[in-house]
Amino acid sequence: MPNRLHRSYGAGYAHFFTTSCYRRLPLLGTASLRDLFLYVLEQVRRRYRFLVLGYVIMPEHVHLLIGGWPTQARRVAHSSQAGGPFKPDFGLSGDSRKRRRL
Repeated sequence: MPNRLHRSYGAGYAHFFTTSCYRRLPLLGTASLRDLFLYVLEQVRRRYRFLVLGYVIMPEHVHLLIGGWPTQARRVAHSSQAGGPFKPDFGLSGDSRKRRRL
């Protein structure tokens, strides 16, 4: 069956994403892991300069509504699907004396 889904990226549009955890496991089932997800989301939001209009975090998936320029929405979509060209900084890179605890 052909895929007839048409994606439209335009200035001023809101973009809705749903992403699932690996094998739909409940990897976001604890408060500390949800907080970690939000920490990484904030880093990605700052890097790609988009707005988070809303989100829902479930134990095994996340719904995200973002706004911003079309290029940022496209980059975020490709990053999340491809495993991401970015590496979130958890404070674990570089000199161990500079590491932060989460």
